[in-house]
Amino acid sequence: MGFVATQQPLMNRSKLRIAISYRSKTYPITLEDISTVSAFQALIFDTIGVRPENQKILVPPKARQLLQTLRAGTTTQTTIRDVGLSDCMQITVIAVSYTHQTLPTK
Repeated sequence: MGFVATQQPLMNRSKLRIAISYRSKTYPITLEDISTVSAFQALIFDTIGVRPENQKILVPPKARQLLQTLRAGTTTQTTIRDVGLSDCMQITVIAVSYTHQTLPTK
């Protein structure tokens, strides 16, 4: 007689399908709801080519916690589930540049 170990999932995981709108095009992406916000931003970068630091993300009111997480800089600890993203959600991404030039002084 032997002992057979079975692997059970640690938590219920679900896949989220999210539509990313960028420059009048829509890109479908899929990720697990336990993915971090930084992983979500990396997936956006892989999909549309806008670096995370240049992403301005517009979300429905139900997912406003995402914006607070981005401002707070806690993207590596916070999951997609925590910020209110849900299946079949539409998100708009705008590419912004935060580089600013200093004008020479006389």
